[in-house]
Amino acid sequence: MTQIIGCNVAGTTAFSQGRISDAEYSAVLTAGQRLDKVFVYSLAGSGTGTFDFAIYDSGFSTKELSPRRIYKTAVSFTVPASSGWVEISGFSDDMSAFEGQRLTATLSNPVGFSAQGVSGALASSTNGQRNNSSTVLADPFGSGLTPVATSDQNAFYVQTVAGGADYTQRKGSTFDVTYTLGTITTATLNAVNVFDHVSSQAAGTVSFTGAITDEITTSGVVDLVLGDGATTETYTVQVNVYGVVPSNNPAQKDGAALASLTGVQIRITGGANLDGTQVYYSGTETTDASGNFATLDVSTSAAAAADPVLMTVLTSAGNSITSTETVELI
Repeated sequence: MTQIIGCNVAGTTAFSQGRISDAEYSAVLTAGQRLDKVFVYSLAGSGTGTFDFAIYDSGFSTKELSPRRIYKTAVSFTVPASSGWVEISGFSDDMSAFEGQRLTATLSNPVGFSAQGVSGALASSTNGQRNNSSTVLADPFGSGLTPVATSDQNAFYVQTVAGGADYTQRKGSTFDVTYTLGTITTATLNAVNVFDHVSSQAAGTVSFTGAITDEITTSGVVDLVLGDGATTETYTVQVNVYGVVPSNNPAQKDGAALASLTGVQIRITGGANLDGTQVYYSGTETTDASGNFATLDVSTSAAAAADPVLMTVLTSAGNSITSTETVELI
């Protein structure tokens, strides 16, 4: 079963560029769904562009309270030669944990579009542009609904699909794979040699240590190829990576960004209290030239998507910042 997630946020904001307000476009997620494709409408142009998008649980009275479930940055696309929908594939994030939630999607940080749309928020470019109020978009769902008028809207939607990988594993976990080959002599995961992580094999089952997925930084489905010297078998593995995207970006002190810092300490604890179980700690974090922290990978902890956590930041200059965050699939 395929499902569509549009953006049903009421009103217009600079950070919510893709807004499809019809209630039919807001999906209550069914069982076993995974992220499949993203569609964005662009007028004719040339070159390439990027954007960020996020998927939220919209079952809250105001969007500011809606927890973010999935966040993707710098998604690239090619501006079409003729105006129309651009389809971006290659996603495979496991969304089964969000079954039963009514979801909505937003697009932000667009690059490669002309300055069109909500509050003039889209970046200037010589490439193509997002649809504007002179364009009426056809119903993207093919279900006979009234076409979407584009006044103050920029069409964008997400597609999910049922079905998953052969195996679903948390990053860093140890797992077994059942095969029908002879003795396994080769193993690659996402084209990387992982045979050195085989801990045992017997009776058609090979066991891998948790280090097999350590190099994977974002959630997705990857191929595990096993070989016995004569032939190979390929299995798909959904690797789920859990992280915290700091909301205090850029980090500031008295209104000024704490830019280009090194040796920053960050401690993340479960729940809303400092005495919660430690989820993450590092004393070597940095900020970029704008004062932004990188996404923090918390997969080695037991934290799950949508878990609330408390993040405490301490700089070498003694500046302390505390914020409440939410664990996400990254």
